[in-house]
Amino acid sequence: MVDKKQKVLVLEPKIEKGELGEQNVGNLKAIGYNYDEYRQALAKMVIIDELHFNFVEGRRFKLCC
Repeated sequence: MVDKKQKVLVLEPKIEKGELGEQNVGNLKAIGYNYDEYRQALAKMVIIDELHFNFVEGRRFKLCC
C-alpha cells in the first residue's frame, strides 16, 4: 500500500568555498513523489535522447531510480 502523504528526502547540493576549502553545505528537503510525473519525465528522456527502450531495464538505471 502506498501512502500518498509520504515525503521523500532529497539533498539540494551546494558547495561553498571557505577558509577550510570547499565544503558541502547542502540542505535536506522533503518533497512529495508523483509517480505519474516520473513516468512522463522518463518517457520524454527516452524519446528526446533517442535511448533504446531496454535502457530502463539496465542494472545501473534501476540503482539510480
